[in-house]
Amino acid sequence: MSLPPNLKSVLASRSPVRWFQTSLANKLSGQSMAISALAVIAIAIASMAVVFGVVQKKENELLQKDLAVASSRLSLELNSMLDEFAALARNPSLVNGLSDSAQAAVYLRPLLSNFQFRQIGAVALQVRDYRGRPILSSQASLFESIDANEITRYPY
Repeated sequence: MSLPPNLKSVLASRSPVRWFQTSLANKLSGQSMAISALAVIAIAIASMAVVFGVVQKKENELLQKDLAVASSRLSLELNSMLDEFAALARNPSLVNGLSDSAQAAVYLRPLLSNFQFRQIGAVALQVRDYRGRPILSSQASLFESIDANEITRYPY
């Protein structure tokens, strides 16, 4: 589909610059179109900045909530574990085993063989005397992995 030759010459001779220069109305309409285009671009940039700020604020709020939940859960678990350690420290079998060194294995072996924490489950426990020497362990490999001389070398 081709344009008639006379229309081609009219369109070729009419550049946008010449169109603006032909009348004051054309000049004003061209300027208003340019101002409108700049206003649309400015509004688009401003709205993108606002949306970015809102999204970033929401993400920060969600991260703060997640952090609060995680810290609360961690605090509860640590407090529960500390309570379990305190209960273990008050256990009469442990107290008797530490005070009666001759019969320590009688008191401590049943305690160590089936002790489980509520939060972390079964653990390897090792009972040591006040000098850091191992008395009894729930796993034999713990005696081999920790040297009592290393612990007693540094005084408390």
